[in-house]
Amino acid sequence: MFKKTSILYSLFFFFLMSAVSAQETPKESLKDSTRGEYTIYVNNPSFIPIWQARIKLERRFKETNYLALSLNWYHMTNPGAQAYLEYRKSIYEKKVMELFLFVKAGAGESFTNGGTYALLGAGFGEQFHFGKHFSLQVSEGLKYCPVLQGDVEAGSGFGGLFYITGPGAVIDLNVNLGWTF
Repeated sequence: MFKKTSILYSLFFFFLMSAVSAQETPKESLKDSTRGEYTIYVNNPSFIPIWQARIKLERRFKETNYLALSLNWYHMTNPGAQAYLEYRKSIYEKKVMELFLFVKAGAGESFTNGGTYALLGAGFGEQFHFGKHFSLQVSEGLKYCPVLQGDVEAGSGFGGLFYITGPGAVIDLNVNLGWTF
């Protein structure tokens, strides 16, 4: 229990420290931007809400750089929780669409057997802005989840689903709805 809690607190602390210690103040770097500094996302709300749930808090610290803390809960094949930090870099931007690259790192736990795993991922995505506050973010990438201790696959009844449709899925596809403030 101590390791899980300390990983989550460490990720949250890192996120807050990066927000506070940015070299350029957000108001100066974003003064000409029509978008806000923070965005909160929910994952796949209309597709498969019983399969997984995600909440992600993202902070824009320069015009094209973002840092996000994501907390995920998986309910079906491999019940568990996952937390990671994600860095996103915008590479192309128009008024209503943005293309970006991302990398992420974190950890997770399988609730069934108490196994833990690390998480490393990278990919690209698109973000569509609808007005000043609403956005739709689609990301595609690859994820690697090495087991740190215990068993993360058991309990699903289907061997290998952890790496296909579960928390450790190698192909990492996400749809997020966001509110910017």
